[in-house]
Amino acid sequence: MRHTKESKMKNGIETMMIAVLFVVVLSLLFSIHVQSREADTALTNTAYYQEQEKQYRKDCRKILDAYGCYDSGITMTRVVEADGRTYQLMIHNAHFAVMTEKERNDLKEALTAEFFGAQIPQIGLQIELTGITTE
Repeated sequence: MRHTKESKMKNGIETMMIAVLFVVVLSLLFSIHVQSREADTALTNTAYYQEQEKQYRKDCRKILDAYGCYDSGITMTRVVEADGRTYQLMIHNAHFAVMTEKERNDLKEALTAEFFGAQIPQIGLQIELTGITTE
């Protein structure tokens, strides 16, 4: 009789160990699935923003041409953080030197108005116009 109690107890422990192992494996599989979905979302967001950035650079060229700033050098830098993203737009053109301050401010306003993140608080934009001499 004693032998049967030990066998039942051993079988119970084995069953419990198998159940615990099963739960651990399921938890790992679920975790991997969630991480995979997050990675897919990040890639989708990256592609979305890359397309928006590309379109915004084209829009900037049109606006700059309208202000007589042909063949401007445009550099757009993005900083992505946990709470959002910020863009720095640096534009170089010698024509900025002959523009009045009001014209330069109007240009900045036009560039800001076309910015794809203008209505999203988590996306910031800084614009710097270079090529302005003070001689």
